[in-house]
Amino acid sequence: MCLKRHGAARLPDRKWIEAWADRRLGRSDEGNRLAWLEMLDKVYTRTASLGQGTLTNARPSFTGNGNWTTNPTYNYPNADLMRVWEAMLKAAEQDQDVRQSMLYDLVNVGRQVLGNHFMALRDHFTNAYRRRDELSLNRYGRRMLELLTDMDRLLSCHNSFLAGKWMDDAARFATSPEEEAYYLRNARTLITTWGERGQSLNDYANRSLAGLTDGYYKPRWEMFITEVCRAR
Repeated sequence: MCLKRHGAARLPDRKWIEAWADRRLGRSDEGNRLAWLEMLDKVYTRTASLGQGTLTNARPSFTGNGNWTTNPTYNYPNADLMRVWEAMLKAAEQDQDVRQSMLYDLVNVGRQVLGNHFMALRDHFTNAYRRRDELSLNRYGRRMLELLTDMDRLLSCHNSFLAGKWMDDAARFATSPEEEAYYLRNARTLITTWGERGQSLNDYANRSLAGLTDGYYKPRWEMFITEVCRAR
């Protein structure tokens, strides 16, 4: 489904989106409304592709995304989404207690902004390696790891993005210690290797979750960055 609209046909979308923005924030705010409308026009222009996910969740590589199961491509300038995020943050700052629906949106949009930017940093890292520019190589490597730390902190701001909740929800199905161990093992496997290691479905169900980002994706990228810097 293509969500972009033009001219008179866009008016029903505007009314619906403005009402949606008000419900998410819990009140009417022109800046938040405009942010959602901009997202409709400039970001929500096509459906997601197979295996869509940010490069942060992909197997480390100099170019591309390692495997088809993590497709980080996006079809809009990341600066547009950044402006949307900034407008949402400004609207939320006016409330002492941010509504949970709005907090979810702030985390969800923010993780995409950071994930998109991570790909730009990786490309700078690759170019520095090819130029044998040691200073830039180390700088962009650090910035990539710092971004992963920042993303994990952002994700921890809402329980919908917690790896711990994912694990706890799986464990609650258990009726015995043996079942609990089974469900927990499967919950871990599902969002990482999707079965045995070294097969084509690794990262098939990748997730941007606090705990998983810092404890699984970041160490993979850190090992890659460290080895590249050593081999400069």
